[in-house]
Amino acid sequence: IHAAQFGDLTRRVDVSQMSGFLENIAVGINDLIQTIQTPFDEIKVAVEKIREGHFEKMQTLNYHGDFLNIANSVNEAIDSIQSLSFTLEELVESANLGLLSKRADVSRYSGVYQDIVRGINLMMNSVITPLTESGNVLQQLAQGNLTERVKGQYHGDFALIKNNINQTIEALNLFIGELIQM
Repeated sequence: IHAAQFGDLTRRVDVSQMSGFLENIAVGINDLIQTIQTPFDEIKVAVEKIREGHFEKMQTLNYHGDFLNIANSVNEAIDSIQSLSFTLEELVESANLGLLSKRADVSRYSGVYQDIVRGINLMMNSVITPLTESGNVLQQLAQGNLTERVKGQYHGDFALIKNNINQTIEALNLFIGELIQM
């Protein structure tokens, strides 16, 4: 019993030297510990699989009471993680197809899952905004309008794209100006 109090469910009462009433009590204690250990072992395996990225639901047919509640909670956690994974896969697929306006429904999630989905949506917004503005300026350029510029305040690669587009328009203006003076 002392070992079980400290989380060691592998130890059992040695019944080899017992008989009668004491043996029955010891066997009952061993059976009780085994009844507790079996679901804990299965829960441990399920949680280890989740940690490794494998989402196999626990079988709940043999559980009752608190054990069933714990198994159901593990399965619900698996459902939440799988839902998040499917949502992220959809967003990646949409981005790969160039559908950058696709967003995930943040209201379907709570807690850190909601934070992750919100963060992905914000990341997509930070990508689409400079691309949309750059595309609009290039569309104006294609129509012969050399007065439009990319004006947003961007950083990193987006600042490089902005500068390259604006410099291209400036170079075209200079080139056309020189042609007109000829």
